Amino acid sequence: VSTQSTWDLALGNSRSPVMVPTEDRNLLGTPFGLLLNELHRSPDGLIRSLMSLLSQGLECDSGTPYSTETDLILYTVRMAARVENSLYFLIAHATKTHPSVTQPLRDVELSVNMVNNLRGHLAQVQEVLRGTVRNMLEDWISQCIDKFKAVARNPKAVKSELDAHITLACKLHAHQILIFRNLEEKDIDVKYASSILGSFIYLTNRHTWNARSSAPGGSNLTMPETELWDVMHIQRRSIISWLNSNSEYKDQVLEAVVRITTDNGGRLKRPKDVIRHWEQLPEPEDVGRFGRTDAERTAEQKAAEVRAEQERKEKKKKKKKKKKN
Repeated sequence: VSTQSTWDLALGNSRSPVMVPTEDRNLLGTPFGLLLNELHRSPDGLIRSLMSLLSQGLECDSGTPYSTETDLILYTVRMAARVENSLYFLIAHATKTHPSVTQPLRDVELSVNMVNNLRGHLAQVQEVLRGTVRNMLEDWISQCIDKFKAVARNPKAVKSELDAHITLACKLHAHQILIFRNLEEKDIDVKYASSILGSFIYLTNRHTWNARSSAPGGSNLTMPETELWDVMHIQRRSIISWLNSNSEYKDQVLEAVVRITTDNGGRLKRPKDVIRHWEQLPEPEDVGRFGRTDAERTAEQKAAEVRAEQERKEKKKKKKKKKKN
């Protein structure tokens, strides 16, 4: 922790500590922040503490987002998501797969064994975030929408009461986006794609952006809005590529997004839900824009339609004969 920071050296502060721990706080610093330093030097203890804190936070879940413990649980989720970001960055930089940061980092050298160790920790954190946490958030969001609908059916309901449920749903959707920042295209499936797209489009339609708030992060979402746009710009290309490469799942994902954003059901399809056909718009500038279209009918569907039309005509003839008699 007593390593001099880059900023100290740049400002001409070349003094070194004469004792450890130093009594001069101006000499405290790390080249790239304390979190990266700890993940680089001693990740095991840090991740063990993180997972313990996250586990204890999730144990406080009483099954409802309207609990007094909700803010505490969401805090641990945000913290875990940000540690996951740093883990992913260190691994990507060490393996030379990071898309933008390619220059060496001062005093940061990772051996193969260290990288493998970090990969194990990353998988551990992601498993909880994309499993237990995502399931919890999805259930909480469903409860918010159910309460919103119940209030909306009351003709005497006031706007502030309706807004409270939507504001909470937006906060939960924001956390669901945050946990998917480092999702790679090879790991995308129907569940993850519909969760990311559904949450982001819900926020686009329901959240008031750039509104000042006294909440953490300066937003009712309790996180900087720029973090969400960061995730979306990182994931947008991967999700579009995945949708175009997995056309058999495209309709399921986009219909799930419609249900989520219109409060007409959740991500999972109900028996009464209709799956319509979606296609990407044809113009080059429309990459990533999808619209509903009539799917090409199979030979069986066309034959069934012909039979149905013949039956309709026969019934019509029989009715005419009855009237004449």
